[in-house]
Amino acid sequence: MTLIDSDLPRGTPSDPPPDRELRMEAAGASAAVASPLPASPAPDGVIERLIAWAVQQRALVAGLVLALVGAGLWALNTLRVDAFPDLTDVQVQVLIEAPGLSPVEVERLATFPLEVAMNGMPRVTLVRSVSKYGFAAVTVVFEDGVDVQRARTLVSERLQGVREQLPAGAEANLGPLSAANSEIYMYTVSGGGKDLAELRTLHDRIVRPQFRTVPGVTEVNSFGGYVRQAQVIVRPNELVSRGLTLHDVVEAVKANNAVAAGGYLEHRDEQYILRGLGQAATLDDLRNTVIRATTAGVPITIGEVADVRYGAELRQGAVSQDGRGEVVSGIVMMLRGENSREVVRRVRERVEEVNASLPAGVRVVPYYDQSDLVNGTLATVRRNLLEGGLLVIAVLLLFLGNVRAALLVAATIPLSLLFAFLGMRLLGLSANLMSLGAIDFGMIVDGSVVMAEHFVRTLHGDEARGELPATRAGIAARLVAAAREVARPIAFGVLIIMLVYVPILSLQGLEARMFRPMAITVAVALFGSLLLALCFVPAIGTWVFRRGARESRYAERLAHWLDGRYARTLGAVTARPRATVLTAVAVFATTMLLVPRLGTEFLPQLDEGSLLISATKDPTISLTRSVQMQQELERTDA
Repeated sequence: MTLIDSDLPRGTPSDPPPDRELRMEAAGASAAVASPLPASPAPDGVIERLIAWAVQQRALVAGLVLALVGAGLWALNTLRVDAFPDLTDVQVQVLIEAPGLSPVEVERLATFPLEVAMNGMPRVTLVRSVSKYGFAAVTVVFEDGVDVQRARTLVSERLQGVREQLPAGAEANLGPLSAANSEIYMYTVSGGGKDLAELRTLHDRIVRPQFRTVPGVTEVNSFGGYVRQAQVIVRPNELVSRGLTLHDVVEAVKANNAVAAGGYLEHRDEQYILRGLGQAATLDDLRNTVIRATTAGVPITIGEVADVRYGAELRQGAVSQDGRGEVVSGIVMMLRGENSREVVRRVRERVEEVNASLPAGVRVVPYYDQSDLVNGTLATVRRNLLEGGLLVIAVLLLFLGNVRAALLVAATIPLSLLFAFLGMRLLGLSANLMSLGAIDFGMIVDGSVVMAEHFVRTLHGDEARGELPATRAGIAARLVAAAREVARPIAFGVLIIMLVYVPILSLQGLEARMFRPMAITVAVALFGSLLLALCFVPAIGTWVFRRGARESRYAERLAHWLDGRYARTLGAVTARPRATVLTAVAVFATTMLLVPRLGTEFLPQLDEGSLLISATKDPTISLTRSVQMQQELERTDA
């Protein structure tokens, strides 16, 4: 046997020594000469076994995908929808009402003792307060991760010990469990020829209680109008002439405006409950209340020393609309964590019942509905996703050159989104502009594009060489082999992209509440796209490409044209490494100089079709003058 290698000159190490050549020929024996052995196939890993299982159980994979579609649609319909992410920290508000006290007395007698009591509770980071005339709000902020119900329990326990220290007549209660975006529905109560006092009474007694029973509503706030109250206007001269003081009148009203318990009596076989009916029901009941009796035994009543009438409670605010005057308004507050779209829908349905229970002509008329903002946000996200999806499909058709492959890859876009919706639903995340707007279809289809493109290239090459398997089982085996070649690069590439979002998960505070849901949503969508690329595309590919696949001539010519341009560009760049590095450094430095000059904003701009005008006025301005100025401003803008 003689070994000849015409590609190598004599004298190279590949030539066997002449004496060995002669000995082998003389022996006349058949001998095997060592040659480079093909590398033994690497043992199958988890990814390779997953692909083989998906192809073998492609019917099961198709069933699982259908189940994903059903679960994803369920998650989409039940997913909490907001315009923006909830940035409210874990906080509990304590609302203090101290009628008649100035802001100085409110802060000194009510706010300060409450702040002292709230400090020192476990995991409290901040205690802040606002004191106004007759009112104060104390906000207790806890660390992130504290259960808000436990926080409210801790604050309520501390509040019990502070109530005794508050001034007489002051009341302190926990505020509603709401968030910054809880004001979901605003309306006015008008019509029927009623004045502001009557409309406010109808709102507080009929409208407000019905809205508070709507599931997902935590509070309904009243604004504007006049709160009706029974007033006792004392005549000082009458008091002096009868030797009475203002304190005597106050105590008489308190003592004679109550219900007393009298126990019960048993008579024969029956039991009778005793009631002490002393609560005033009309103005005449107040007028006839006895303050005390004279020495002659003649009773002195409140009506003799004071005027008793209905009046308006002192107010510190008003509501006007369209420059036409004051109105009575209400704001529906959503319970924190509820789905705003669903709660607004329930409130809308309840409006019809409320209007039916009001007097003739009086109606609840909405002027703000948060669902409009939510729907606008969803429309923006939906339009962006649709445009991005169509663009991706067009690019796939252009570069893959195979309609079936492009449609197979395009199918992974909605499936990945449904996977993301399901993950968001299970993790308690909300769909908003930040979480959905960050999804990039280019990243989602990355793995599927590589897999499908490799299938088309492999089958096209086999057909061109006449090696295309003739049976469906042969096609499936060829696709499994092709998938194994690119499976690990696909998996590592997608996982590396997911790792980019890991630092975002370590953010704390406001940044975490803003960006963490976005990072989780994108990571879940990418993980779903990876599973689809490794299981769905190979499994369905055995049906889609059961007769092979060919690239279009246009795609082949485009690929050759791009390859040629890239090869020339790459050659020019590698021939001048110093210039290439200097150019890259210059571009990087220029970018760093431009970054500080870029505009920044806290949240993306969203045009909801409304114009908000805020007028800053003198702190000492009277309410009457403030209302006049506000109406003039409304007429100017109308």
